Amino acid sequence: MRARSFFAIALGALALAPAARWVLAPPPEHGIARAETETLFESHRNAIVEAAERVGPAVVAVHTYSTQVVQGSAGPFGDPFFRGFFAPRYYERPVAGLGSGVIIDERGYVVTNDHVVQGAEKIHIKLPDGRELPTTLVGTDPSSDLALLRIDDPPENLPRVEFADSDRLLIGEWAIAIGNPFGDLIDDPRPTVTAGVVSALHRDVKSDVQSERVYRDMIQTDASINPGNSGGALVNGEGELIGVNTFIFSSGGGSLGIGFAIPSNRVHKVIRDLAAHGEVRPVWMGVLVQEVSEELASALSLDEGEGVLVADVVDESPGERAGLRNGDLIVELGGETIRNALDFELALAQAVVGEELDLRYLRGRESMRTAIELAERPADLDEREIASLGMRGRDLTDSLARRHRVRGRRGVLITTLDPKGALARSGVEVGDVIRGFGRWEIRSAEELAHVVERVRRGNPVLITFERQGRMFHRRFVVR
Repeated sequence: MRARSFFAIALGALALAPAARWVLAPPPEHGIARAETETLFESHRNAIVEAAERVGPAVVAVHTYSTQVVQGSAGPFGDPFFRGFFAPRYYERPVAGLGSGVIIDERGYVVTNDHVVQGAEKIHIKLPDGRELPTTLVGTDPSSDLALLRIDDPPENLPRVEFADSDRLLIGEWAIAIGNPFGDLIDDPRPTVTAGVVSALHRDVKSDVQSERVYRDMIQTDASINPGNSGGALVNGEGELIGVNTFIFSSGGGSLGIGFAIPSNRVHKVIRDLAAHGEVRPVWMGVLVQEVSEELASALSLDEGEGVLVADVVDESPGERAGLRNGDLIVELGGETIRNALDFELALAQAVVGEELDLRYLRGRESMRTAIELAERPADLDEREIASLGMRGRDLTDSLARRHRVRGRRGVLITTLDPKGALARSGVEVGDVIRGFGRWEIRSAEELAHVVERVRRGNPVLITFERQGRMFHRRFVVR
């Protein structure tokens, strides 16, 4: 028994001996261990870590506040029985919104998405260090879904992002999404970082199947983007801004690894106009185009659906200075293939005033190239009188479409109407949006005036128009 106890004690002493030596005297390798720890720490610092450290301080949470009018219950106690006896009650309630933004300038300019600040009555941002700062909306561009804010009293030494050249992006390179998906749900104002790759480039997509808005030339990424990330930064491995996160494809609100961002080069062009003018000025080529129908393609020996045909060129316009003529067939604009009128409009929608676009067109069988410098749309073209219809109208814009509760984003809004004119007698009203005239789709007041001139007087014409989201068709005679 005594021998067994001695054996156990001896084993315990052997087991404790190394520990005792370590406590009594620090190991001589102590300095080496610290160096190894520092090396291990540095080995964790990859491109994602450094990009997040560089850009994170410039990514902010965008808080919006608006008022919503809602209908309350009618009658006492909200009983449905009393609805027929009492008028409904309406009341206002505050609505808070959340998104992300990116500081792009030391003067306090912040870029975000238009849909983040749409309808906001008050906006403030929260910096990653917790400071809350009131901001002013400088301008928005609904067509590109971008908005520019400015901090009212910007502090000194504001961090900002550097822009990368998004035209040089490569599929497969790092894409790091930085934003604020949680808002005030967690007590930490610092942004969230997710990483992936550039999955695809030059994507033309709709954010919703019901939407008429087409996002053009988008960056696709599998970096996780969630609600609240809208308006945040998508950066490369160097910590440079390559895009503004905008929307995701999702079945339940969460990320499925299919996110889209507006390229940085497009962002830079838009915010430059917003900062200088408070809006993106409408570009103008001074040409009217029409799609190539089957009959027209046969008459001109063209492939159906190839390009858009120049129907008219305005005197002293960019189109005339570029050498365009009636009958030319535009097949490429700004590097985009033009198959129809929608392609033509979308290519112009990506451009800004003063930008020079490469243009390829066919004149007969000869392929020709030129450059066209886009101008600002003349003010006298915003509203146009069309005497033969007894009306005045203007091009539909996103803000006008929202105000008049119409779904489309192209057409002519009727602003004044002669009550004795043929158009008024056919049932058309002020506030209606003309979308079609005969066999032509109408996209602008200038185009409507041109089409009307081609219709023979006395001939019946079918007009298509929208009124508060509903489509109507009326037949009338042009006088």
